Amino acid sequence: MNCVLLELVDHIVRRLQDEKDPHSGKQLWIALAGPPGSGKSTICSKLVSSLSGRGVPAAILPMDGFHYYRSELDTMQNREEAHARRGAHWTFNAHKFVDMLARMKDEGSGRAPSFDHAHGDPVEDAISIEREHRVILVEGNYVLLYDIEPWRKLQHLFDEKWLIVCPEHVLRERVIQRNSVAWGWDRERTARRVDENDMVNARLVMEVSSKYAERVITSQQDDGWCG
Repeated sequence: MNCVLLELVDHIVRRLQDEKDPHSGKQLWIALAGPPGSGKSTICSKLVSSLSGRGVPAAILPMDGFHYYRSELDTMQNREEAHARRGAHWTFNAHKFVDMLARMKDEGSGRAPSFDHAHGDPVEDAISIEREHRVILVEGNYVLLYDIEPWRKLQHLFDEKWLIVCPEHVLRERVIQRNSVAWGWDRERTARRVDENDMVNARLVMEVSSKYAERVITSQQDDGWCG
């Protein structure tokens, strides 16, 4: 296991063991922010697998399921811009995201939407968070976007706030390669869309999230990490 992943797993396990009552069922909610292409989903998957090996049930709650539906974007005054900028913070149903997370943390369980990339819309109730999950990893571009309402209301929901950073040229290349495959576009067309949307979003994520992150993880070009 990568040494940083091992360090993160050890940190989580120690924090859970430090609970006065290890059988209290208290969950550890961790926000994992990062720009597009930084490796949020990858590191979350590896953490859940490694924690499971240590006897710690964990779950991932991605922010992607809270995209506005395409039909909702169609009703916006700036309809064309909304579709072109899909992935910007204002193309997410942030109020729904904040309210659902607050309720799930309070109750310790619940269901959340996922995102179907093939159809380009959320799938309701596809993700299950259970009371036996000791660690909930909430990952997404804007989970530390606390300068902007209503994202600011997330600030006190999380027990820990992490940020993945990555050199901009590495992010750009990763997103171009990923999106060109997903969309079936040539590199020039994909790069233009990435520069006009994804990289704009990435700069906002880095500018704001860095002010609130308690732990920074650096994503390397070879998909490794360092802390």
